[in-house]
Amino acid sequence: KQGKALSAPILRGEMKRYEYESGLLVIPEAEGSGLKDLFGRIKIKPNKKLTMYNSMRFGRILVRDTKSNLYGFMDENGKLIIKCEYLTATDFMRDRPSNTIYSIVQNKKGHVGVIDPKGAFIIKMTEWIDGKRVSEIGAFNEGLAPFAVNNKDSKFPWMQDWGYLDLTGKVVIPAQFAWTDRFE
Repeated sequence: KQGKALSAPILRGEMKRYEYESGLLVIPEAEGSGLKDLFGRIKIKPNKKLTMYNSMRFGRILVRDTKSNLYGFMDENGKLIIKCEYLTATDFMRDRPSNTIYSIVQNKKGHVGVIDPKGAFIIKMTEWIDGKRVSEIGAFNEGLAPFAVNNKDSKFPWMQDWGYLDLTGKVVIPAQFAWTDRFE
């Protein structure tokens, strides 16, 4: 039998592994960034007020307000779901095996927290753990994420101590290591 040939996605060369999840890609344009599908059809028109990053992940795309330089998240319809109020934010990720979907965010005061795709806090913004200032939270895996606190006792002010916390924000392994990686 003979059938019609399907055209290949025009953006195949630009694809990264995680971009296949939604089939929507950021289009950087002179008039602003937008989203198009794998066949080049525009799904969200380019917008100069919001810069989009990476691709749609778990129904959200990371955006930066070009005026305030703060980050938030938009849905696949172009609606701003989580307002641009964060100094930094990660793409949404999934913890295995809990299947918790989350983003790590930092507010203008430097406090770090973890939010769900609706913007609700999984781990509330925190500045201190065990009397030390939290400077970073890493990616969760198997329900645990590395976190860093500033080590004020170190002769090197940039040194951090690392430990692990769970999805409730409870410290499971105290900050005591010079470096950690994803928990496995």
